[in-house]
Amino acid sequence: MFGIKLLYATKKFVGFTRKGLMTMFFMQVAALLAVYLSAMVLLIYMKKDISIANFAWGGGVLVLTLYTFFSSGTYDQREVLVTSLITLWAVRMIVHLYCRYTGKDPRFTTWRTEGGSKALAVHIFYIFGPQLLLLLIMSVPSIIVNSGVQPNLELLDFIGLGLWVIGFCCEALGDYQLYMFTKNPSNSHKIMRYGLWRYTRHPNYFGEVVMWWGMFLIAYSAPGGIFALISPVTITILLLFVTGIPLVERALENNPEFQEYKRKTSAFFPWFPGK
Repeated sequence: MFGIKLLYATKKFVGFTRKGLMTMFFMQVAALLAVYLSAMVLLIYMKKDISIANFAWGGGVLVLTLYTFFSSGTYDQREVLVTSLITLWAVRMIVHLYCRYTGKDPRFTTWRTEGGSKALAVHIFYIFGPQLLLLLIMSVPSIIVNSGVQPNLELLDFIGLGLWVIGFCCEALGDYQLYMFTKNPSNSHKIMRYGLWRYTRHPNYFGEVVMWWGMFLIAYSAPGGIFALISPVTITILLLFVTGIPLVERALENNPEFQEYKRKTSAFFPWFPGK
């Protein structure tokens, strides 16, 4: 995998076993992730803001995707497509998070700590625990696709690409509309109810989920592609039932305007607002 078969086929690596090459590769990946995640822990500790972890998994998926892509040495159509889409997804998300970063993410208000060894331990656990696990799970499609020679693109790939584009547009537009809304001081403490937010309370989460289901359809035709199913299933469960919608709405539950908005507007799937 990851170009190992190409290395193994050359005389230069004739003295190495396939198992040895795989071990060497995974050691390199482990070292790369250790450096990257350690830097995130240090940044979180210095800023005393664990919401910076939002950057960790997206950037980590990008790092791992690019590494496996260039390590494969094959650059097939599906590899180029998946790597390009994940790069676009990660860069847009990181830029958006940076633009809206205030250190006051309502989902992490109960996680804030002032400093000291206890805070450092919490940060290390969260980054090298849940964030590392999520990073690896969401990297499965690119790992599978970049693991070797791929068949040419098929109809299912283009269906997946279309689904991905729809999801990307929903997420990007929803994030942009919310960002412009919150930049206006007159909208302080108000609820965004316009644009895509008129039809769903979480167009960005809807778009994120749709993107990963599209990514799964693209990866499905690759050898072992069925295992990419873990990525959309995981992100769907997290955003709908764990860290996404529940945490955001819990932070707004005492807002009367939000309660009215919640009563009239679909939580996830876009639909016409109720009366």
